[in-house]
Amino acid sequence: MLDRCALVARGDHPAALDEREANLLRLASMLVRPRSAEASARLRRAADAFFVNEPAALRDSGEMIRLGWLISLPRFRELLDSRLAES
Repeated sequence: MLDRCALVARGDHPAALDEREANLLRLASMLVRPRSAEASARLRRAADAFFVNEPAALRDSGEMIRLGWLISLPRFRELLDSRLAES
């Protein structure tokens, strides 16, 4: 998923493929916003493109953790920042 976030942040993939990805891309957009407004906007657009057709699929971070999509928000932020720095 981190690789996918990096690809979307670079603009290589414009839309989320499924509910899990859309929610994680949306979360990633919020986490990177302070450091990269451009990457944040790309991540958010990819997520929003999915939610236009599936608005009920939107989950908060607590639910993503309960679903097992995310283990730790701080760890996700740390790994995401590292992956984006590599890009």
